Amino acid sequence: MPEDPQRLVVEIVYCSARFEDLVSRLYELLAEKAEDESLLAPLIWLSARSKSNAEFLDRAAALLGFRALEEDCRTVVGLPWRVVEEVMSEVDRAGRLSEGSTASLLKKLGAEDSVISIETYHKILFNLLGQVLPYYVKSENVKMVSEILQKMSKEEESHEEILTKSLLALSHKLSSSIQR
Repeated sequence: MPEDPQRLVVEIVYCSARFEDLVSRLYELLAEKAEDESLLAPLIWLSARSKSNAEFLDRAAALLGFRALEEDCRTVVGLPWRVVEEVMSEVDRAGRLSEGSTASLLKKLGAEDSVISIETYHKILFNLLGQVLPYYVKSENVKMVSEILQKMSKEEESHEEILTKSLLALSHKLSSSIQR
């Protein structure tokens, strides 16, 4: 971890973009393999929003004068990155994903199996970045980028909600089929 706070902010922005891209690919892969078609819309939407966030972070970094880094984002992001990689590996190995398998994988992305859900991670991080960016970065664009990061933090709440509702609907469907 760097001692220079500005360098740390640059690393976090850069690695957040990489993480959003990874999450986008995971949601896309889940959408491709899930047998339950009721999950397609939420997974495709989550994938598109995560990809959009990654693109914004990359462009905002350029606007703020940040250069691309060769960072070990797996280390910078930590546990949420490893959880996504683990789930992605399971999805890659699977053929079609049954409702039970999909529910199990979605639970791993939530706070039940990890300390923090993947959506909560960015909700907190984008809020924090939006607040500290003006203190460590001097650019005419920093105020607007900070405001947008705050909005992105709020949007992550809707991502959490969609993921939770999808998991609850899937769990309800599974328990209904078991009771029959």
